[in-house]
Amino acid sequence: MAANVKKPFNTLAIQYKAGGTRSAVFSIDDALGRCVEPADDTLVWNELSVFGISDSDDEIDKIYEDDFSSAIQIGSIYGCHIPSELITDLGYDTYDICDEAHPDLEAMYSVLQEYKDDYWQYDDNIYYIHEIELYDEYQGKGYEKLLLLQLPTIIVKMLRVFPTLLIYYPLPKKKKRTEARLRR
Repeated sequence: MAANVKKPFNTLAIQYKAGGTRSAVFSIDDALGRCVEPADDTLVWNELSVFGISDSDDEIDKIYEDDFSSAIQIGSIYGCHIPSELITDLGYDTYDICDEAHPDLEAMYSVLQEYKDDYWQYDDNIYYIHEIELYDEYQGKGYEKLLLLQLPTIIVKMLRVFPTLLIYYPLPKKKKRTEARLRR
């Protein structure tokens, strides 16, 4: 790019569309990475809706064409991808980012730090399972185990990262689940 070319804009905005919309705004004078907000731009909160469909090829083709009209939602998985290596590469501490973002992430990461080197490294891709919910009529039919076994594959397909560590704190059976949801 020529040094003396007059630029019609001093600020640029980027819009990303893929399963939702994300935006970034930065000035042409900003230093590299300045527009990154650590907790907002590195942690990926997401909800994965779980549907039941018939085994017919027509029904499966509809799903691949993003037509869920005849699918039946049977539950959801709500979690957070924590890209520790990216956070470190940007010059931040993963614990600080988790602490800033949500008390459950801070608690999870505090416990996780006790096991560093034995089971995990600071540069792991962590997927924190905040909640797995199957509607009552679909519980106890084996879907829970299938979802947990397939979760790494699901995360690769949906988030384009391989989780090297899956973390889940089951709710105590005595407590009733609340409908509190996190939204980013």
